[in-house]
Amino acid sequence: MLNVFRSFISQLFLFGIVGIGLNIISYLIFCLLVYLEISYSVALSLVYISFLVINFFIYKKKIFHKRDHSKVTVVKYFFSHLLIYILNLFFLFLSVDIYKLSPFYSQFIIILILGLLMFYLYKYWVYK
Repeated sequence: MLNVFRSFISQLFLFGIVGIGLNIISYLIFCLLVYLEISYSVALSLVYISFLVINFFIYKKKIFHKRDHSKVTVVKYFFSHLLIYILNLFFLFLSVDIYKLSPFYSQFIIILILGLLMFYLYKYWVYK
C-alpha cells in the first residue's frame, strides 16, 4: 500500500513539474497572442493544437511510463484534451465576456484548476 502511495505521489510530482514548465510556455504564448490582439478563443485554440502532440509523448513516456501506441490510448488522450479545451473555453468566456475579467489572469487560474482534472484523466483513464 505504501508503494502505491509513493508511486502516486511521484507521478503527481512529475506531472506537476512537467506541467508547470509546459503551461508556463503555453501561457506565455497565449498572453503574447492576446497582447497582439488575437481573440482569446483563437489564441487558446492555437496553443492547444500546438501542444497536443508534445504533451502526449512527454506524459505518456516520462510520467506514466507507457510504451504502447494503441489507438484506444490516442483516442482517450484526444478526447480528454477536447473536454479540457471545451471547459477552458467555457470558463474563459464566462470570466472574460460575462464577468469582464482580464483574459491573462483568468487563463492563469483556469490552467491551475484544469491541470488537476487533467492529471486525474491521464492517470485513471488515458494511461491506465
